[in-house]
Amino acid sequence: MKELTNQLVDVALKNEGTFYLPYRLHIDRHKMRQSYPKADRFFQLKRKYDPNELFNNMFYEHYK
Repeated sequence: MKELTNQLVDVALKNEGTFYLPYRLHIDRHKMRQSYPKADRFFQLKRKYDPNELFNNMFYEHYK
C-alpha cells in the first residue's frame, strides 16, 4: 500500500496536483511539503498557539 500510495502521489506532483493526506503516514515529508507548501506555516502557528503541544497526534509528530 505504501508503494502504491507514493506512486499515485508522484503522478499528482508531476501534474502539479495535490492529494488527500491519508491517515497512514506513507508519504515522506518532502512530498507532503511539495503538495502542501503552506504546511510549514501551519506547523509554526500550531507551535505558537499550542507551545506545550497539548494537542498532538501521529500526523503532527511525523510531519512537523
